[in-house]
Amino acid sequence: TLYRHSLREHPQSGIIYDLIGKYYWRNGNNEAAEAALRKAVRYFPQNVVSWGLLAEVYLNTGHVERMNEVLKKIDSANFFKTRSKLLVALSEGKSANALHYASQDLAHHPLDLRRQFMVAQLHEITGNRREAKARYLSILLNYPFWIKSDQEIKKAIENHLKAL
Repeated sequence: TLYRHSLREHPQSGIIYDLIGKYYWRNGNNEAAEAALRKAVRYFPQNVVSWGLLAEVYLNTGHVERMNEVLKKIDSANFFKTRSKLLVALSEGKSANALHYASQDLAHHPLDLRRQFMVAQLHEITGNRREAKARYLSILLNYPFWIKSDQEIKKAIENHLKAL
């Protein structure tokens, strides 16, 4: 399958294990979902979705203590505090603060294309055109498969690069 091929190419990819875990979870195979999600959070511990789904799998299988441990990890990791600070800074028009929080948020979700794009835009807004251009180009070069599926971001990046 596509997952097996992807794992051969990237054996420590938390994203791939996350997708496998979701697949098993949707098909009611909690045991296989748990195994895949445990690997997902081992290789990509910032992925809140994997942690949340792992907690749900533990709940479904009656492992309430394990679920509570996972929920404590999610709560202690401050995953959501940075995101809310980012939104407040954006709503107040404080670009430099927004860039700071967006960069922290991106550290929790490094493969999120929209977050990558937001950080590039904020660099542009704060006057750091060189960094903005480097980030836009990095997105185009490093995420060709995701760019194909998100033409909206591709067009926006191309427009920003023309303006720089």
